[in-house]
Amino acid sequence: MKKIFLLFIVFIAAISCSNKTENNENAAMPNETQLTSNTLTFEGDFVYYADSAIFSNYAEMKNYPVAMEGEYINLEREYTGFNFAEPTKVNLKVEGYLEDRPGMEEGTTNKYLIVTKIIGFDTNKTTPLFTE
Repeated sequence: MKKIFLLFIVFIAAISCSNKTENNENAAMPNETQLTSNTLTFEGDFVYYADSAIFSNYAEMKNYPVAMEGEYINLEREYTGFNFAEPTKVNLKVEGYLEDRPGMEEGTTNKYLIVTKIIGFDTNKTTPLFTE
């Protein structure tokens, strides 16, 4: 019984140490996109398809491309980890801000969502991107 208890204590200590290291790594790498004072909370549908991501904001009923910076790579990793059989819209809540960026056509601009913090996905609220 003492061995099991000792093993349990060692396991808890190891987990605690690994989490502290991860948090220190994130703190040591400040991200410029997190320094803005215009950060808002957004909730809507997120879909990653053909190397691009789109966020549909519920409040405004508008679609925004997601800029490939800030927490974008973590969004992409988490979304692709769901292993959907087809492109699927998933409910997402994030913190971030909107920023005008040059559009694809000369002289145009598009508003992009820059994600500074991922609050979470809700996989209970999904919709296939392509419906028959």
